[in-house]
Amino acid sequence: GAVPLWAVPRTLEELSKSVDLVIARVDPRWARLVLGHHYLRVPEWVDQWLTVPDDPDSLCLGKRGKSLRKDIRRAHENGITCQVSHNEADLEEFYYQYHLPFVRERFGAHARVDNLRILRHLFRLGGLIWALYNGQRVAASVSTTEGAVFRLLTFASVAGRPNLTELGVHTALNWFEVQYAHELGCQEINFGGARGVLTDGVLRHKRKWQTRLVARRQSHLFVLSWTKLSAAVCDMLATAPLLFLEGRHLSAFSMLDTSAPASQDDVTRAYRFLWTPGLHRLHLLSPSGFEGDVTPPLQTCLVDLKALGNRSLFGLGSTGIVESRWSARGLPGT
Repeated sequence: GAVPLWAVPRTLEELSKSVDLVIARVDPRWARLVLGHHYLRVPEWVDQWLTVPDDPDSLCLGKRGKSLRKDIRRAHENGITCQVSHNEADLEEFYYQYHLPFVRERFGAHARVDNLRILRHLFRLGGLIWALYNGQRVAASVSTTEGAVFRLLTFASVAGRPNLTELGVHTALNWFEVQYAHELGCQEINFGGARGVLTDGVLRHKRKWQTRLVARRQSHLFVLSWTKLSAAVCDMLATAPLLFLEGRHLSAFSMLDTSAPASQDDVTRAYRFLWTPGLHRLHLLSPSGFEGDVTPPLQTCLVDLKALGNRSLFGLGSTGIVESRWSARGLPGT
């Protein structure tokens, strides 16, 4: 339920005594004033940015671009094409026939519908990009330009169509957007928001474009509180590798799923799967500790939960706490 702002710290403290985990959604301005840095602060949304390369084709080169090459080829083979529109009648069609049904079906009671008046104003500074399948409009994204930044505002698809992800519609739109931003002379693309979880499907799709994570200043924060690392909390961290604010930077937690001390292979696999540009630090947690010869990858902290016991992980949200208090490896001075 909802509680007055002044009562949030006391409520979190009281509830944490009787439950495994408490989550409060708080405005970031008040989170700093009322709660300080004694809780794990998970951003509700993060943005993903791309520096526009001199040659967009370079995104598809080498081992790094292998997955993207495959996705773009599939979209072409399925006949997905894109076109730009600056017609306000198209924006009206997109809003009422695509955006409203798409958002309400996907998010239900939690749906946040964009304001058409604001969207129209931003659209005039950018445009609408349609994705077509067999010549029929199936999805679109609205974009705007702000100086040298090309910003994606919203995406929606029409209901009752084949699996658009499998057809490559999202990939085709993103590929067209990168090329279009390059033609406009933009230096950066803001691909828009994703949830603060490293395994979020939207975040992982945009990661293929060599984007970097950027904290969104206006994003609400999920403030997490617990008194001990119970099985429920550990399961949550294993299922949802959380992004969190470490000082002013974005870092992440992930629980390694091992019944024995984690090996170098366990750590390397987790790092390769989870590491995303823009992270300040990746904390890999192991309930059974680590083998003695494990070397942490760059910007990775290995947290031995067996040595940590039931002490809280909240301190990782405060700069320097790992170096000074816990048995962790992978950081200067530890």
